[in-house]
Amino acid sequence: MAHHDIVLKVKELIGPQLDRAGYVLVDLRLYRNQVGAQVLEVLADRPDGGITLNECGTLNREIGALLEREGVLMSRYLLDVSSPGTDRPMTVAADFRRARGRRIRVFLSAPVAERIEYWGILDDVGADAIRLALDDPSAQAPASGCRPKGGNKGATAMPAGLHPPPGMSPGSVSEGLHP
Repeated sequence: MAHHDIVLKVKELIGPQLDRAGYVLVDLRLYRNQVGAQVLEVLADRPDGGITLNECGTLNREIGALLEREGVLMSRYLLDVSSPGTDRPMTVAADFRRARGRRIRVFLSAPVAERIEYWGILDDVGADAIRLALDDPSAQAPASGCRPKGGNKGATAMPAGLHPPPGMSPGSVSEGLHP
């Protein structure tokens, strides 16, 4: 089975199990580590955040048993179930709604007003846009809102009304405790 197919199959298998147990799948990666071992990394959390280490351990055992039973990964692998931490990437609209009122950092792939990084309070979350109350009021371009886009690690956002140059994707959005 191809790498992409394995990841999709694992998501199909563990997604419902996480949902039933009251968790959300934040991210899933399959890669080889520095010594060449295959690693399946599962980032899970509670819908409002706050998954515990004990919960991650329980999920690790349950997901491992499910994967062994289904025979998805035919070779040896390491399973790592963990919390996304305080820098949880925002990948779906629910993540943005959960972060409303919190200070977030937005990275753009192309500079706007000679900057690619913006800090601000997530003020509003719409169907296809977010609005930040910027820390630096002199940086006005993204203040009208950021449009969430799909991405690998973390959601991506572009200022409303602006589009990335051809072949270039937007940057990323994260929340957490930052300077």
